[in-house]
This record gives sequence, structure tokens and C-alpha cells, in this order.
Amino acid sequence: MSFRLLEIGIYSRVSGQVRRVRLNPYGLNIITGRSQRGKSALLDIIDYCLLSRHCRIAKGRIRNAVSHVGAVFEDGAERHFTVVRAIPSDGYTTSGMVYVDRDHEELPNSIPKLTWNLDNARDALSEFCAIERLPVLTNDSDQDLEKQHPANIRHCSPYLFQPQDVVASRSVLFPGLDDMWTRRHVSDAADYFLRVLTVELLARRRELFLLIRDRNAAKREQTERERRAARGWEHARDLWASASGLGLISGNMPESQDGLFAALRQVADKPPETVATATQLPELEPLQRAEAEMRRSIRELKIERGELARFTQQAQQFDTTSNTQLARLKMQELLPAPSSMECPLCKTGHVDVSKIALELAHAVSTVEASRALPTRLAGQIDSRKTEIDTELRQLERDYAMTAKRLQDLYKALESQRSAISEMRRRAMLVGRIQEYLDAVGVKVQENDDVRGLEQRIRDLEATVGETAMKRRREAALGQLSSRISKLSDSLDVEFPGLPVRIDFSSFAIELKFGANWVRLNEIGSGANWVGYHLAALIGLHEYFLETLSPVPHFVMFDQPSQAWFPAEIADAKGSFAPEKDADRVAVERVYAFLHEHASGRGGPQIIVSDHARLDNDDFRRCIIEDWHGDDGLVPPDWPESTQDIPGVP
Repeated sequence: MSFRLLEIGIYSRVSGQVRRVRLNPYGLNIITGRSQRGKSALLDIIDYCLLSRHCRIAKGRIRNAVSHVGAVFEDGAERHFTVVRAIPSDGYTTSGMVYVDRDHEELPNSIPKLTWNLDNARDALSEFCAIERLPVLTNDSDQDLEKQHPANIRHCSPYLFQPQDVVASRSVLFPGLDDMWTRRHVSDAADYFLRVLTVELLARRRELFLLIRDRNAAKREQTERERRAARGWEHARDLWASASGLGLISGNMPESQDGLFAALRQVADKPPETVATATQLPELEPLQRAEAEMRRSIRELKIERGELARFTQQAQQFDTTSNTQLARLKMQELLPAPSSMECPLCKTGHVDVSKIALELAHAVSTVEASRALPTRLAGQIDSRKTEIDTELRQLERDYAMTAKRLQDLYKALESQRSAISEMRRRAMLVGRIQEYLDAVGVKVQENDDVRGLEQRIRDLEATVGETAMKRRREAALGQLSSRISKLSDSLDVEFPGLPVRIDFSSFAIELKFGANWVRLNEIGSGANWVGYHLAALIGLHEYFLETLSPVPHFVMFDQPSQAWFPAEIADAKGSFAPEKDADRVAVERVYAFLHEHASGRGGPQIIVSDHARLDNDDFRRCIIEDWHGDDGLVPPDWPESTQDIPGVP
């Protein structure tokens, strides 16, 4: 379930007052008015409120008089989502903070506090739009499906707008796709919004990806086994000869293959040699372990000895401090015995001397008690330090003897390098024999696990493999093309009856002439370009609604009458329409087409800003704002200011 547009608002830069444009969420909404009244800016405001990273609201009256813009969206369950953003100051392309509210169906009456950052607000709006966090966007640096970028509201926003320079363009179908990277991401996300790719299908494609990886790993292992076993009997004879040369086997080579394999198995099953056994120095390894243990013990004793020394030093410092404090406290014993209410120093009255004496006596006892603990421990510490010194002397003597013995063994070991080298060659040969025996012990054929993987891969490829996904994509695009082709026939286009499609890689409209698809830029006439744009956008949004796509259910057109009505000329009745009858009929046909396909709750919400004002009932009933007088998006009494907004970059 997606949403429709309920309200557009702007806030005065000076007073903070809000100006609202209320819309009908179902049907055709027309904002008509003269040039430079802010009609075209409505598309840029909504795009900015859909949390774009760039503010495209043009400089001039709006930027000078308006500080913030906002919009209220409504879904089919009567839930609302309000967005308010600050217009960035000069020199900045965007503002990173956003106001979000999900409890009210209209914009705040005054400028609210912006507390959401742009990324979190975009995620919340995407969730409100029912866009799942589906990783559909390509990441060239990593083919892992789980690390691809998730879709969000920005990947479907180009489908919502037809600015004046786009709706009559022969080269561009959607706005904002000039950047190659943005165009590629929107193209990759199209499969999701066209419902070619879903969460369930993506999970199965992920499973297929992992199964193919496991199958390929199993096949690589099987190929390696086949390679090792390829030489068979000849390789076994070479291994036996090498083992005999290194003294691992004695006697003559067995004549039968089974006997040869049994002899090689005996070699592989022998306990591995060590340096001690190879060099006839059995005490080497025990001495190395003993030397390491002695080093550890010496290090631990020295650490303990240092801790005891630090404790003794601190105790001595404490003892000196406490003696000083005791001497100060006991000075009162040198004074004459005072009377109960007379100071012994200044002989002044009104002093409770007995209370002071009690407090001094308590302080003396407290200090003396605190000195007792270090004094009691001193003997134990000295005893432990003596024990440590004794242990250290003995350990250091033993360590010196062990180190000397190890040095002698290392010298002896130096003279036996050839024995160690021989041992390493034997160990490497034993490893080769074990590898060979493991290889020939496995049948060179696909095992049941590999066959099971192959079957599951075939099943998944039939439904979510590249060929299957291509078929799904072609079916979806075929349905969309059929819908657009029928819609274009009801408009004033030059080639009715020809198939029309949208190429979602180049985002161009194409017509089929015979066996060839021809782009719109090879066809003339502004009326053609507008007609095919209207048919493509309305057909696309009807397809979104029919397939329950999460794309928002509204589309905004700016100046769709421009191909027939480039000037603002009012007739005698006060309507603004083309002078020529043929042009007037063409414009009326466009608005009748829009009215028909926006009618009812099953059609998309269509919002049109235009200078045309037709004299017919359907058109008049759909007008929500008329700015042919002094009115416009920005009220004429709003003052302008060039000062930056505090707190807004």
C-alpha cells in the first residue's frame, strides 16, 4: 500500500505563517494561473519533501519569502506522514534536518523543530510507502546479493513528476536522470517497482547463488582428485621408489597393485618423526619446555617482588604523613588546662572547649588506628621478600645451567642439519602418499551430494534464474506496452495503432515501426511528444496500481497544454485557451483524458499545473487553486528577506 498527496505548504521567512494548498487525494487536481505564480515550483517542493539530497526550488520570490516547505501524504488506511524541510541558505544545495510527524493530517501552523536526519527520515517515508528494504541495486565491487543497496523512496521519485521541460521532451522521459550513476540505480530498481522482483523471489535467487557456489567448489575438488588419480599405477610406483630411497620402505617393490597400495598405506600410517628422534637428541624437547617454564616463573617472581617494594614505599610515605598529623593534633597537650568556656590560646569566652577536646582525641585515635595495618603487615612483607629472593637465586642458577645445556644441544644440532633435512623430505613424501591414497580411494564420479545440488539448481533456475527472470520482465513490459499503446490511441498522436513501450535501461519512449523500435526523438511534433508522455505516465501508474506496486499513487504534470497553448490569452468569457479551434479541441482532449483516468478510487491522483483555464464543467470542478489574479503560491503580502535562517546551512 502506497500513498497520495494531501497537502502542500510553505512557511513565511519573516512571520513563520503557513500557506496551504489542499488537494483531493482521488481524482484530477488542477492549479491554474499566470506565469511566475509558483505553479512549476510545486513539483520541486514535493520532490524536496520526498527527501532528495538536492533542493531544486529556483531562486527568486519563493526562496526570498519562504523559509520552509512541507507536504502531507495519506495512505489508503487513512494514516498520514508529514514532512517539513528548510530551504537551504545560499551556497548550500540541501538541508540535512527534517521534521517528521505521523499523527496529524495537516501541516503545523508554525515552523516546527526539525529533529530527524535526512537518512532516517528517508527510511521512515520509504517504510510508510511500503517499500521493502530489498537489495536490488547493483554494486560493482561485490556480487554478493546481500551487500547490494536497498531500494527507497528516491528510486521511484522520477516516475512522479513531469516538469515543463520534460512533459514535451522528445529525448527525456523522466526528470533527474542526467547523472549516469543515478540513472543506473533507478534502472536496476525498476524490476522491483514493476513487481518483476519480490522479496520471495530474491530469497530464492540468493539460495540459487549459494547453491551454484557450493556446486562449483565440489566440482573443483572432484577435478583435483581426478588429476591426482590420473597417473594411477605409474604414480604409485614413483612414490614407492621415493619412499625406498629415503629409507621408509625396505625390500622389493610389490608386483600387484593391491600389494603396492598396502605398502604405501603402511608408510602413511607410521607415527610422524620429530626433531628429537631424527637427530638422536631425545632430551632436546624436554629441556626446551623446562627452559620456557623457568623463564615464566622468574618473570612472575620479579613482578611480585616489584609490587611488594611499591607497597612498602607507599606505606613509608603514609607513615611519615600520619606522624606529622599526629604531632599537630597532640600540640593541645602542651596547653594549660582550660576552663569549660574559655579558649586556652586567646582566653576568650563563649567557646565549648570540652567538645573541641573530644574531637581532637577522636582524631588522634583514628590516625593511630590507621597506622596499625601497615605496621602489622611489615613483618609479613619482609618475610615474603626474603622467600622470593631465595627462590629467584635458585631459579636463576637452574636457568643458567639449563640454558648452557641447551646451547650445547643446539651446537650438536647444527652438526646434524642433514638429518633434519632428511626428516623434512620424508615428512613431505608421507604427505604426498597420503594425498594420493585419499584420491584413489574416492570413485571419480559425481556423488549423491553433487547430484542433489545440480537438481536443486535446475529447479531454481527454472523459476528465478536469469532466463526465467528475463521472461518475467518481458511479460511485465509487454503488459505495460499494451496499456500505453491503447492510451496513446485516444490522444492526438501522429501514429495511432503502433506499439509503444518504455525502455527502462535508457528511459526513453519507443515506437515500433515494422520490426524496428524507434525512439521518440526520431519523431516530430510537440503534440506527439506530449501525447506519448501522458500515455506513458498514466499507463505506468495504472500498472503500478493494478500490480500493488509501492510507488506513490500520484503524478504531477506541469504545462501539458504548452504544445497547443504557449501564450496566456484570455477569451471574451475569461477563459484561457488556444485561439484556434483545433488547438482548443486538442487541449480539451488532453484534460478529458486526464479527468477520465483520474476518476474513481482506482485511478492515480493526477495533479496538473497549467496556465490554461478551460470553459467546461469538468475542468472547473477540478480546479483547486486559480492564480490568474494577484494570488499565487506565495501570498502577495509576504515580505522578502535575504538573511539566512538561523540554524539552517
